Amino acid sequence: MLSFVTIVYSGDYPLLELQARSFACFAQPDKVASIHVVLNDRDESGLRTRIEPILREYGPLRDKVRLLSGDDVLLQAGQWARRSLSDRLLIENRY
Repeated sequence: MLSFVTIVYSGDYPLLELQARSFACFAQPDKVASIHVVLNDRDESGLRTRIEPILREYGPLRDKVRLLSGDDVLLQAGQWARRSLSDRLLIENRY
């Protein structure tokens, strides 16, 4: 089984609908473990609001889609301690 990750920001989020439809048409549900959509934007809550209606386009894969904020990925428990000082500075100042 495969897992997929898509990083999306407000400038290209409309392309996510095309990707979702492609997954629905061509991906075999039993071959897909998960689909992670990572929000990478200054206004992640606004982007999340625009993306949520698109998620139904994943069709039979919808239950395998998980929306994550950039902070969920970069600052999750255990990640911070493993990062170098330069990485931490980049993460904290990424906007």
